[in-house]
Amino acid sequence: TPQPPTQDLLDFCELFGIQHHYFEVEKPPDCVSLTNSLIFDVLQICTDRQSQPCFLHCLDGVRVTGMIVMCLRRLLNWNSQEILGEYSRFLRNGEVSSKEEELVIRFSADDQLAPWLSEAR
Repeated sequence: TPQPPTQDLLDFCELFGIQHHYFEVEKPPDCVSLTNSLIFDVLQICTDRQSQPCFLHCLDGVRVTGMIVMCLRRLLNWNSQEILGEYSRFLRNGEVSSKEEELVIRFSADDQLAPWLSEAR
């Protein structure tokens, strides 16, 4: 999200022993604001068994979260058509931008993430 979490959320996480990770992502209109490096950092946490279960969200629950999940699907060897089809079902207009599609198709973590990702392929 563009803004840090509220103190209420941080207190809740502390009370229940939940690890909280915040990644600032600006939300400029008509632009992909994620970088491969940021996606990799988020996926590193999400794929770490010590971090599971994992709850991933963004401001509107679609664009940023969707991009992260699409990149995870890519690492799990889903084909591009399936990845983009799943993502488009959650978009208001159902259209994936060419910039989003390009980022996902080019995304690669070079097997640097959790070992089970390699096993899952």
